Amino acid sequence: MLKLEDVEAGYGSAQVLFGVSFSVSPGACVSLMGRNGMGKTTTVRTIMGQIKPTGGTITRFGQAKNNMEPFELSRSGIGLVPEGRQIFTNLSVRENLGTFFRPARDGETIWTMDTVLDLFPRLRERLSHGGANLSGGEQQMLAIGRALMTNPRLLILDEATEGLAPIIREQIWDCLAMLKNAGQSILVIDKNINALAKLANHHCILEKGRVVWQGDSTELMANPDLKSRYLGV
Repeated sequence: MLKLEDVEAGYGSAQVLFGVSFSVSPGACVSLMGRNGMGKTTTVRTIMGQIKPTGGTITRFGQAKNNMEPFELSRSGIGLVPEGRQIFTNLSVRENLGTFFRPARDGETIWTMDTVLDLFPRLRERLSHGGANLSGGEQQMLAIGRALMTNPRLLILDEATEGLAPIIREQIWDCLAMLKNAGQSILVIDKNINALAKLANHHCILEKGRVVWQGDSTELMANPDLKSRYLGV
């Protein structure tokens, strides 16, 4: 689905990523962790073509192209749930979802308006409401539903549970577990180590733009030093 090899990127003369390498296999869930400012969102923006890498290679669905535009990457099968939700607040829930609908490339469309609303029944009750009138949790559900409406081969979530009430966070984690069990490939950025350990097959930790550790959930939970060294405030 996705492979980064020695990727370097940044903003102008300010380099942020230094040789970042990891991959997401078909049907797998991979987490990207690290303190704030360590390069997680820059990594996502580079994957999505918003930032052009200055070194290394990004292979998406078997194609190693570093110059693809964001709209091309979206059409190729990457669905993004961006940090801060970024829904269209002047559009209704129905319009937010409908605007993003795209059939799957293989013709086997899984996600439609109805299937997304079955996943998030709360949105069904809010179909005519404007995005600005939704709670934070409802906006996050809408952001995830909007990404699913593109029928992505790879789903990327950047801080999908940040700032949400505990009960809403649990609903989001349950949703992601269901997607993973259905075979959805996922790259997730979050700070909840326990939830990520239950969900993801593989974990990567970034420190100052470098991957400083990779491993599975058993290794992650067996090494408490990782949290204090790289993930604590």
